[in-house]
Amino acid sequence: IDRSSTLALGKPENKLVSFWRMAIPTITDATESYDRTMNDAGINLSCKDNDEWMKNLMKLFNDEALRQEIGEKGKKYVQKNYNNELVLDKWADLFLSIL
Repeated sequence: IDRSSTLALGKPENKLVSFWRMAIPTITDATESYDRTMNDAGINLSCKDNDEWMKNLMKLFNDEALRQEIGEKGKKYVQKNYNNELVLDKWADLFLSIL
C-alpha cells in the first residue's frame, strides 16, 4: 500500500474477507480497515514495514499447522460477521435510513 496515498490507506477490508471466506491465511499491509478486522478476528498478520512482512511470511512458510489454524480462524470470523443475512440486513438498514 502506498502510505502517502490517503485513498490507498482508506482501502476497505473486502479482499481480506474474501480470502478468509476461503480459509486462506492472509498477510496484509497495516491499514485502518485491515488492522481493525485482524484485531477483531484475533489474527495478527498486518505489517507496518518490510521486517514485519518477512517475519510473518517466514512464520507462515515454516508452520503448516499455523497456516491451517489461521485460515480456519479467519473463515469462522467471516461466517459470523459477514454472513449473507447480516450483510443484507445492513444494506436494508442503509436504504431505509435514506428513504
